[in-house]
Amino acid sequence: WMSLRYTMDLHARNLSELIAVVHRAETDVQTAMELVQNGHAPTVRDEFNAQLDQRLHNAVASALTLIDHMRRVVAGYEGSEFSSEFRRRNDAIKLDPRAEFIRGLRNYVTHYSGAVPYSHSVSFGQESFQARVLINAKALLHWSGWSANARAFLANPGEGVDLGELVRWYRDETLSLGAWLFAQFDGLHGGEVESANRLVDDFNRYLTGETSDP
Repeated sequence: WMSLRYTMDLHARNLSELIAVVHRAETDVQTAMELVQNGHAPTVRDEFNAQLDQRLHNAVASALTLIDHMRRVVAGYEGSEFSSEFRRRNDAIKLDPRAEFIRGLRNYVTHYSGAVPYSHSVSFGQESFQARVLINAKALLHWSGWSANARAFLANPGEGVDLGELVRWYRDETLSLGAWLFAQFDGLHGGEVESANRLVDDFNRYLTGETSDP
């Protein structure tokens, strides 16, 4: 359980770092304009995309590590209501085409291309602007390794896969599952923890002379 908590924290940090980079493009006009300009060398865009690649690699790798750790922990309770409920909640995420795409993306960057094909979209209103970081779905479809659901997801992305929208959805789903998982610990081991705490209290009283019975 402690190892799983560490993995969950690492995954949350990786997602937060990725979202922070995307958020900069979505909210900072100067950054957004640099990402779509074609009047001078794309130095800012190249560095931004390199940072995206780094954070995205970390996020999708830690996502699969987290899934593996969760399965190992839950495997120790096979046949219990806890195990069945975890499987139901996990399947609701796992079978979503967006989650299948994220799992496939890890294999894409590991086995096919380390660089993800990004594009950037900026539009202006009278007093506002909207910017998005997109993944070029058509370019991704050149790879044959996508599952049927992931391929269907990529076939209907509009301008492209909105990375900010996708990652925020995945963050909410996985961290919600993790929060539920850890909330079950007391119900599964509350009695054991309480007994251990009583032994510690008894030993501390013995050390301080409150009792002569160790």
